[in-house]
Amino acid sequence: MVEDAVGKLSLWKINLAFFIVLFGLLNLSFYLHHQEIEKFFVEHVRQDSYTLTEVIRLNVETGSLAEKIIKNILYHFLSNTVSFLDYLDSIEPLSPDELLGFIQENGLAGVLIERQNGEILSVPEGWLPEDIKCHNNLIYIKKYNLFMFCTENLSSLKRVVIGSRVENIKPFYEKISVEGIINRISKLPNVRSVEIIPHKIDQPKVSLYKKDFKIEIPFQNKTIIVYLKAKNLELLEKKLRERYLFLSISLSFVGLILTIIFYFFQKNYLENIRDYEKSLAQQKEEVALGRAAATLAHEIKNPINNISLALQRLTKEAKNLSQEELKLLELLNKSLLQSTKTIDSLLNYVRIEKNFNKEKVELSSLILEILDRYQLSLKDKKIKLYKDLEKVFVLGNRELLLQVLENLLLNALEAIKESGIIIISLKPQDKNVILTIKNSGELPPKDKLEEIFNPYITFKTKGTGLGLALVKKIIKAHDGEVYAEITNDNLFKIEIHLPRISNEDTHS
Repeated sequence: MVEDAVGKLSLWKINLAFFIVLFGLLNLSFYLHHQEIEKFFVEHVRQDSYTLTEVIRLNVETGSLAEKIIKNILYHFLSNTVSFLDYLDSIEPLSPDELLGFIQENGLAGVLIERQNGEILSVPEGWLPEDIKCHNNLIYIKKYNLFMFCTENLSSLKRVVIGSRVENIKPFYEKISVEGIINRISKLPNVRSVEIIPHKIDQPKVSLYKKDFKIEIPFQNKTIIVYLKAKNLELLEKKLRERYLFLSISLSFVGLILTIIFYFFQKNYLENIRDYEKSLAQQKEEVALGRAAATLAHEIKNPINNISLALQRLTKEAKNLSQEELKLLELLNKSLLQSTKTIDSLLNYVRIEKNFNKEKVELSSLILEILDRYQLSLKDKKIKLYKDLEKVFVLGNRELLLQVLENLLLNALEAIKESGIIIISLKPQDKNVILTIKNSGELPPKDKLEEIFNPYITFKTKGTGLGLALVKKIIKAHDGEVYAEITNDNLFKIEIHLPRISNEDTHS
């Protein structure tokens, strides 16, 4: 069937699959783009790490060279000072005051001399740290910010220790030291922290560590690790995520809207196909019913009428018939009448056309007319009738509408065996007229309510199954709608909607 073929190729499913694939491609694109950005930044930082390594190396070499120059200058200065001091002491041994004057004149921190006779003179007192040993060399004691020059076996003196403090030499050593280098690196822009580990690597390495770039730089026999803030990468990733989120939401929204549109479009399309197939099947059924009705009218109804006439004549002329035989004839006559009624209902069902004569009809008067016809039946079954009728007009065929009202009332009467209620309401509502008939008694199953308007469908012990089918067909021919339901108070309800016209409108 067309419906099955369309169902297999659902547009909304194809659309949904397309957007799922598109969403997957968007995720893949975001992932690849993100990886490419990280790769670019890591490579960029790697190049910077080589520059940083070279800067550190040059800084260390420059500091080392400066240190050598300073030590060389101090070595010659202090060496000459020691030679001069040895010369002075050889002429005449220096007194403590003379030695102090010599120290102050030459800007020294202190002097210790040991003469050949073992005499030791240290000026000023306590200038030489007791924990420091010096033997024929120049050393720098960072703790005391002191350069010490030691020598032995001079011309006059046995041993000389001379100390000198160079202004601002301590900050210089702090800057060229490992700690100084690390401290200066840590103050660079975007540097989060710096540490040093006692392991050496061959060349600089760069990697992503949490939200930072981890730069490992070889330095002497150690490794300096610099954690650089990936600020630009974070900003770019943030923008990328925002764009991705915007595209994802937009894509999801468009996909959802299109899927919903396609879903309802296809649903409506399938419903139209089902309605068309149902209408086509109904037309075929009505054609078959028409042929059957024609056959019934020609082949069955006429003989039934003849038999009915014969039975009536037999009943009147046969005087010797017993009471049982008369009852049998009466039963046969009723059966023939029921058969004739069924055939007439079928003929009425198949003969209704769309193009019948229409006129302005006042519905409440038709309802009262039908109620008058069945007043005795209502009284015999002890049925309470409640009616609320307003004067309303519709455009339709009077006889067909009478047929509708009669069928509905008969349907209600047949459902009630004895004692019950029938409620009839007729009211205008906007552009429509609403006719409601509710009755107690025998009720159709709730899950079968859609079927009660089909021909030959009945859930009562008596009935042809054509009454409500005929009602629906006539109402449809009047551009109306008919509905059935079981109310909460367990009543069967038929509701009819018909187009309403005003009292001033005239049509023919």
